[in-house]
Amino acid sequence: MTPRITLVTPSYNQAAFLQATLDSVCAQNYPNLEYIVMDGGSTDGSVEILRRYEKHFAYWTSEPDAGQSDALNRGFARATGEIFGWLNSDDMLLPNALQTIGAYCAEHPECDFVTGDGMFVNADGTRQVWAVRGAPYTLRELLYYCDDKYLPQPSVFFSRRAWEQVGGLDVTLHYAMDLDLWLRLRQHFELHYVPQRLSRSRLHPAAKGEQRGQPALRAVEQITRRYWNQVSAVERARIFWGLRRMRARQYCRDGLAEVVQGNSRAGWDALRGALIQDPVSVLSARGRSLLARLVLPRSLRRRFLHVP
Repeated sequence: MTPRITLVTPSYNQAAFLQATLDSVCAQNYPNLEYIVMDGGSTDGSVEILRRYEKHFAYWTSEPDAGQSDALNRGFARATGEIFGWLNSDDMLLPNALQTIGAYCAEHPECDFVTGDGMFVNADGTRQVWAVRGAPYTLRELLYYCDDKYLPQPSVFFSRRAWEQVGGLDVTLHYAMDLDLWLRLRQHFELHYVPQRLSRSRLHPAAKGEQRGQPALRAVEQITRRYWNQVSAVERARIFWGLRRMRARQYCRDGLAEVVQGNSRAGWDALRGALIQDPVSVLSARGRSLLARLVLPRSLRRRFLHVP
């Protein structure tokens, strides 16, 4: 018998993408699905979309919440499933994703925590930007976020027992709450891996992942520090400097975007932030481009650095 899967979608003002998310869930045709949608009081037409789909929901609401973590915790508090997962309102499940997870969990009753692969796509969903391969990471490996050892969130599922044991999501976190949950789960449960793409995450200017920048990377550092007693001093240093390198590159990315828009002052501030975090980052492609745009006239940028 297929296990009951509870899927929760937190949503707030994502009407442009919400229908595609809901369609991807309805198309699963999973026979034992409990689908819950927690909308945070959207004002952009999302509620009208949800009303059209409400026959597919076990429960839905549209009311103010304290953020994504709070919405998910309240959604899972209503859950009756054996397996939990969540799908943000601008992401999509790939065909047969729930069948794959349900079948795997049925065949492996000892599984409390499982990931598949995922991908990021452009705003209209027509082009793959990059793929994310899951893996049965250890707790130590999950601390190496700076080395791209992370899980594709919509492709991750966990048991009710595991969720209740670790206490759900930390509502004080507005970024990287998924990383925090994975680390707490991995302290107690083996991570299983299904080598199949299960989801697509959409990249667009309003996406939380695109807006996060420095606050999200600070949250990652805050979270990983909680587990540094699990690794050696040498590894802590590697993780620390890896995160600083990530932050420096984000400064270069942000600064370049500002300079392209004509905001040189913000570009200089970003360059200063990058130099404080990791001076070597200025030698990266984005760092060189940022520096060239700030200090060189256009003719020299084109001639020496091939920067328009």
